Amino acid sequence: MILRRGLTVLFCCIAAFVAGCAQVGAPRQEAPDAVAADQAYGQGNFDEAARDFLALADAHPRDGAFYRLRAAEAYLQNGEIEAVARTLPDIRRHNLQGDEPVRYDLLAAEVALSRHNAAAALSDLRFSEADLATPLRLRALELRARAQAAQGDALSS
Repeated sequence: MILRRGLTVLFCCIAAFVAGCAQVGAPRQEAPDAVAADQAYGQGNFDEAARDFLALADAHPRDGAFYRLRAAEAYLQNGEIEAVARTLPDIRRHNLQGDEPVRYDLLAAEVALSRHNAAAALSDLRFSEADLATPLRLRALELRARAQAAQGDALSS
């Protein structure tokens, strides 16, 4: 009985994490040649997807920030946090639309936490999650809790 309850809780936590990593509500029309990158991402080939998104960023400079953001998200899904860190400075945040700036901030917070910089992570998370889609809200809350716990603020986390 206890094992069953523990597995249920574990499954719910994993489901919430995976949902938080999903791309939500891209407000722009993607280029027709983005199909391969999207398919690779959807099939879990995150390294291939990241390479394809970076190529798209170079091929479509107007949407370069969007495709670099997608590449950084693919790198995160692949567990390549240093690749995320290398990609973020190339993203012009002011060119992002809709929920993309929040997704950028979430990636920046992930990088900061990986470098044991909870203060920087909290700084990246200075937005209100009230109006966010549920997956992004859950991810923001989880990152904020991790950052507060890393700072020793167990009551807030």
